[in-house]
Amino acid sequence: MAEPIVGKLWRRVLCGAIVCLLAVVPAVAQEHPVAAAVPAGPVVTDHSISVGGTILDYDAAAGLDPVTDDAGKVLATMFYVAYTKRGVQDASTRPITFVFNGGPGAASVILHLDAVGPKRVQLAADDVPAASPTAWIDNQSTWLTFTDLVVVDAIGTGYSRPAPGVAAAQFYDADGDALSFARFIHAYLVANHRERSSKFLAGESYGGTRAAVLAHLLPHQFGVTLNGLILISPVLDFGTLNSEYGNPDRSPDLAFAVDVPSYAATAAYHRKLRPDLEADLPRLLREVEQWSTSEYLPALVRGDTLSEDAQARVAVTLSEYTGISDAFIRAHHLRLLPRDFRRELLGDQHLELGIMDGRIAADPRSAAGTDAALAPLGLIFRDYAQRELAYRTDELYVTLSGTVERQWNWQSSGLGGALNVTDDLRQAMQQNPALKVLVARGYYDLDVPYYGTEYALNQLRLGPALSANLTRTYYETGHMVYTSEPMLVKLSADAAALVAAGSGPAR
Repeated sequence: MAEPIVGKLWRRVLCGAIVCLLAVVPAVAQEHPVAAAVPAGPVVTDHSISVGGTILDYDAAAGLDPVTDDAGKVLATMFYVAYTKRGVQDASTRPITFVFNGGPGAASVILHLDAVGPKRVQLAADDVPAASPTAWIDNQSTWLTFTDLVVVDAIGTGYSRPAPGVAAAQFYDADGDALSFARFIHAYLVANHRERSSKFLAGESYGGTRAAVLAHLLPHQFGVTLNGLILISPVLDFGTLNSEYGNPDRSPDLAFAVDVPSYAATAAYHRKLRPDLEADLPRLLREVEQWSTSEYLPALVRGDTLSEDAQARVAVTLSEYTGISDAFIRAHHLRLLPRDFRRELLGDQHLELGIMDGRIAADPRSAAGTDAALAPLGLIFRDYAQRELAYRTDELYVTLSGTVERQWNWQSSGLGGALNVTDDLRQAMQQNPALKVLVARGYYDLDVPYYGTEYALNQLRLGPALSANLTRTYYETGHMVYTSEPMLVKLSADAAALVAAGSGPAR
């Protein structure tokens, strides 16, 4: 079998209907205070890095911007780091991309320091960031080569805080969260004279959900026309997510069906399938995708009316595609939760798979397999902000906010069901026929299975012309598609192609 990536099982945090991956330290669980006084302005520093042997000069601006309502009342302050290429005569000729992670309740440090920024965390031999970094490496795949960047932390995360006397709950639902970002983006564009720049959003996980909402909100309420979206492991329809820790009867049959291709990819990686199935991953996945929707899903819909023979055939086929015994599958009514798959596949080795990346395995009985290996990204960012950005504060950098997680209101949409933002994305693409969209997903993501997003994209009903604006890319990684050097390079190239298509070559 393939050698599992042992001992780096990332913590999975349940955030309502969505889960988020974050490397955290115990301090981030503390309740965060409200914002201080309105800031005077960002700290600006100048830098140079070498990318492919070419010097890239840029300015970094780190600071807090006020978020105000229509009457000018300050509601919150949002922390950001903006990177702009130096030597550009007309800033409007440079694209600008607003970048954020999701959660809800996650700061944007992961995308910032692992993927898009000009500097990257120096990794140890096992790909885990050092606990006390003393140096930062030039990111050879930084997006700054083709777009200016503004990395933003959601309110309640990072250094972003509600204003004194302002109820934080208004920011902790899909609409309020998106509105705060829309207000920040609009104000930033105006204050920095970037209204004529090509504008892009890049969001990961729930950040992709947020980006879809913003794509509809920004032009309608703020007059901001976007050129493109980069959605990394996004959740577009929460009805495609399984009930990882809950009662499996609460998970829709669709969720079980769209999970199977990711199970198959993971089982093939660990050499738990027949050799002929493992030989060609793309062919295997197309086969499993077809079976899961044309045969498996209808069988689940039949429920108790499905004959014993038919149940046996489904269990055998599901076993062949997942590496889980047909007896276990029959005992669980043909339904395989992510939790059960992760525990059973390498259970004979006393290993459990990671929810964010099925290639990762750890002994669930060992604390070292979970907490001890977590990268202290909050402290790492604080070190980066002080050393590289000259941004100093006594505030706690909240990598993952338990407050936001607990208080998030999933029912605020008034739809009476699972959050679904495909309508927002469809309307944005229909009303702006030039809008380009890139959707990047990892095959081994057991948290937000790639085929669940594929299902949601297939329901957009765009027609051939608009569908040509939608690019679907796949990575041999997990939820964070950029965790290996080749996939980091691929994501940067895919994002560069999207920006070029949306605005022409970056200058």
